[in-house]
This record gives sequence, structure tokens and C-alpha cells, in this order.
Amino acid sequence: DHPLAAEPVVDVRDLADDDFLISPGGCEDRVRALHESAGLRFAPAQRVRDLATLIGMVQAGIGVTVLSEVARPLLPADLVLVPVSPRAARRLVLSGPR
Repeated sequence: DHPLAAEPVVDVRDLADDDFLISPGGCEDRVRALHESAGLRFAPAQRVRDLATLIGMVQAGIGVTVLSEVARPLLPADLVLVPVSPRAARRLVLSGPR
């Protein structure tokens, strides 16, 4: 039900009045940098370690969050991922046995 859910891209400044829910150790540094580059103060409403809990809180309307595109398959049908501008990219590395 978020008013920006149908937008093709959302500017981080358009989320200035939303409560941000963030996963510490995830992309918090990048989200903080996005806010600061837009002249916004970054003060997360909640820090949530568990991704399922974070998604549930967004689904309950408690706030918004920034997730990696790789989280898309985990989202319930009533939640959407909308790209944020400027883009908050990070590098992911996969490691495993040979």
C-alpha cells in the first residue's frame, strides 16, 4: 500500500519521511551513504538481523527497507522491490569447495 510501490524508480529523498528498517552488516553502510549524499540524516527506525523478520515487518507496514535483488524470490506476492536512485550497489562474492 506504499504510495511509491508502483513507481519504476524511487529517489532516496522520496523516502525521507518513511521509517527505515535495516539489516546491520547488510547494506547499511551503502544506505547511509545514499542518505548522506542526498543531504538526509540516516536514522534507522529498527535494525533487524533476521531477513524473514525484516520482510515480515515491511509486509506489516512498519517501515521500508533496502534489499539486494537476490532477495526477490523470498518476497511474498504483496511486496515489491523498486529500484532506488541513486543506485546502491555492492559486490557479492561466492565461496565454496572445489
